[in-house]
Amino acid sequence: IGFPLDLVKTRLQTNAASSSSTLTSTFKHIVKLEGVGGLYKGVATPLLSLTILNTLNFTSFNYFKKRLGGEGETAFGLSACFVSGALAGPLASVISTPEHMLKTQMQIETLALSLFTLEAPWTRHGT
Repeated sequence: IGFPLDLVKTRLQTNAASSSSTLTSTFKHIVKLEGVGGLYKGVATPLLSLTILNTLNFTSFNYFKKRLGGEGETAFGLSACFVSGALAGPLASVISTPEHMLKTQMQIETLALSLFTLEAPWTRHGT
């Protein structure tokens, strides 16, 4: 249920739907023009990137945790935990920021999803 609502929200926020559109009218409009599959436009990007993102988050957090001397769970203080998370977070943005931009671009496309959709944001907005 989350992803169809995310698509409708994105369409409403980016004015891909008319300014007088409501949640339900936008939902119906997408289904009418693009079919039920249109509600899941851009879903592959988060599924792939979240796998990479979670791997990067846990790996980098544990790396920084060990570098700060936190071998055991009890020896690792709250401040060291905060610092490890603060150092791991910016690394995650390297994956999450382009992923979110690509997902949004795919969601506002009103044409049928094709294999070339992944190229579209870079050809329109540069690399």
